[in-house]
Amino acid sequence: GVQRRSGAHAWRLGRYILGRIGDALLVLWAAATLAFFTLRLVPGDPVDQLLVGIYDVTPEIRAQVAEHYGFDQPLIVQYVLFIGRLLTGDLGTSYQRQSQVTDVLAAEMWPTIQLTVLALALALAIVLLVAPLTAGRNRVVRGAVQGIELLALSMPSFWLGILLMTAFAFAI
Repeated sequence: GVQRRSGAHAWRLGRYILGRIGDALLVLWAAATLAFFTLRLVPGDPVDQLLVGIYDVTPEIRAQVAEHYGFDQPLIVQYVLFIGRLLTGDLGTSYQRQSQVTDVLAAEMWPTIQLTVLALALALAIVLLVAPLTAGRNRVVRGAVQGIELLALSMPSFWLGILLMTAFAFAI
């Protein structure tokens, strides 16, 4: 009896884990597909975007660039090649930095980790300082803090990022 129940439990757990992995793979595929087709829907020729700032572009150069990046292929072929490269870990070349995207991501990983840890530490410090002030004592302080929380939660994160960059990164 007990062995049969534990076997059934292991089976359910295995199915659950495989289902979650399948869901994750489906989300990754959908995100990659959405990104691919969204970039293709941007108005203009992608070759023109790559050649911005270069003035003496001949039709031969345009054709070489289109062939190099696969823009001369039908859209479905571009998509299949894109998914195939993703499956092999090839994220391609950054147009702006002219280096492999995986190298760019690896170079930016440590600063991202540092910022994340700093942000978590700052959030924890703020919580530890504000929580005693709002623990049912002062309605005015609690209302002000709740208003700030509401504003922070309802503001889009990209907008908050722009405001913070403007405040701290640019000399005014």
